[in-house]
Amino acid sequence: MSTLTTYKINILELGDTIGEKLKYYRLKNNLTQDKLAEIIGYYAGSCIKDVELNRKLPRRNFSKKLASYFNLNTKYFFDNYLEDTDNIKDLLKNYRKKYNLSIKQASNKFSISQTAWTNWESGGKYPIRDTYELLKKHKVL
Repeated sequence: MSTLTTYKINILELGDTIGEKLKYYRLKNNLTQDKLAEIIGYYAGSCIKDVELNRKLPRRNFSKKLASYFNLNTKYFFDNYLEDTDNIKDLLKNYRKKYNLSIKQASNKFSISQTAWTNWESGGKYPIRDTYELLKKHKVL
């Protein structure tokens, strides 16, 4: 077996990180980073490269497009943040009900704007990662 073949087999081991998993499926399907980016509607392969090198975590829509293309569960490329915030509206409502809090009281408790909390509960938006960490720390999520 040649060195190149051995190297390619090692690359094709399914890894633990989202980036390693993405690289596995991309190479398994004989795609370049640029070609995969084009297929899922992005202009440059650098977005794929950044995820594969674990420099960036993929956003929700990007993750879903990848999973759809590779015919995987829609949450396959989700990290904890994307997984936990996928049903944030229910988690926030349940938290408020459990402690009998209004949106104003809940948002004030964590120094979050009422507008942001309302948007999250309506399912229209998601908190940024720092706010997610704050809510997770206080067992809201």
